[in-house]
Amino acid sequence: MVMTEKYLYFIWDSILFKNENLKTEAGNDITVIYPGTYNKNDGPDFKNARLVLKNQIIIGDVEIEIDSLNWFKHNHYLNDNFNNVKLIVVWHHNLNNSSKFDNIEILNLSKYFDESNLYKIKIKTDSLATGNSYCPFFKKKEHFIKKLDYYGKKRLNKKLLRFSYNYSKIQIFDELFYDGMLESLGYHKNKDNMLRIAIELPFRQLREMLVYFQESEYHYVLQAIFLFYFNLKDLLVIDSDYMLILENINKKLQRYINIKPVNIEWKLSKIRPYNHPIRRLVYFSYFLANNIKKGLTEVFVEAFYKDENILKNIYEVLKLSSYDNFWKFNWGWKKEKLYKEISLIGDNRIKTIVFNIILPLLYLFFEDKNSRNVIYNLLKNFPKLSNNSSQELVMQRYLKKNKNIDIKTALQQQGLLYIYETYCRYGNCSKCVISN
Repeated sequence: MVMTEKYLYFIWDSILFKNENLKTEAGNDITVIYPGTYNKNDGPDFKNARLVLKNQIIIGDVEIEIDSLNWFKHNHYLNDNFNNVKLIVVWHHNLNNSSKFDNIEILNLSKYFDESNLYKIKIKTDSLATGNSYCPFFKKKEHFIKKLDYYGKKRLNKKLLRFSYNYSKIQIFDELFYDGMLESLGYHKNKDNMLRIAIELPFRQLREMLVYFQESEYHYVLQAIFLFYFNLKDLLVIDSDYMLILENINKKLQRYINIKPVNIEWKLSKIRPYNHPIRRLVYFSYFLANNIKKGLTEVFVEAFYKDENILKNIYEVLKLSSYDNFWKFNWGWKKEKLYKEISLIGDNRIKTIVFNIILPLLYLFFEDKNSRNVIYNLLKNFPKLSNNSSQELVMQRYLKKNKNIDIKTALQQQGLLYIYETYCRYGNCSKCVISN
């Protein structure tokens, strides 16, 4: 059987080897307590593994390579994302001088397999892939769902406290809506970069810049600011006419406003085209152009009071009623045109913003008990959102999409995230609330 990186991932992830008498290439005893969480982002393959090495428990990252030489071929040793790697797991190790690996231990798993038991891997793989659960503590649906409800509320209350603390520092709700929306539009890969924009260019300052322009130009002005001054201009692939409009707007900006470019390192590896920061910021430009004059707080408060269809009203605020034809059929960062009209933001992202940002901030804005009760009930019963990568990992790896698990609300998904971030992520199974 020819070993592939895919199989090596699975062997490590499922610990399909005898976890005793293991030795690294440096001759040190090693035992795997927890293989780590599979990493879908940039950096090492597994994060936060727990190992016993030299009779000490260490927590760090693990990189999987078929050949140890790939550590150098792929330039991992030069990449800061790999600074916390404690172990490189390989199938072939041809370098006698392990000092080249900067004291990172190497485990050659091929020493612990022969040809006969290699063929058992596929059988084992199939059985685990169709099994009910990795999680040793999952027992009953009712028990599990109750835990999700409880810890979902706990995570929600923690979020409300965080927003309350932020308000105590800023004292302006428009800034909180602005900051929160930008962070949410960044998705998990670029949320810190989006938040950096909010820090470098506060809502109040952005609003003041628009006084030099006609209201009909707002969306162009905002696009020019977000794309030209936050390190996205060189990534733009847009037609000459549209670029000319933005360039002319930028010349006017430079005449009236002293704005300095900010060097942001955008994380674009393995990112879905729909989540690209260019499209997200173009969406935000149109959203702000429609609402910045009135103020974000007033817009969402009006949606709350409009009628009983509160969620529908907020969705309508966030959905764009119109935007330029160019963005309907162009990515903005590659030459290929869209084969059909695709909106700048999807329904699920809008619902995610409403649940994570708009409703919690409205809850804090209103001080009367009745309004807060209405909003808290909306949060408690908010329909399930699409799983993010962490939730998907828990469902696939630990619960194997067990048919008995029927997660219906976004609050239960928050409970799943709480359990993942507190226990599953670090292999703390013995302390997990599911076991209690």
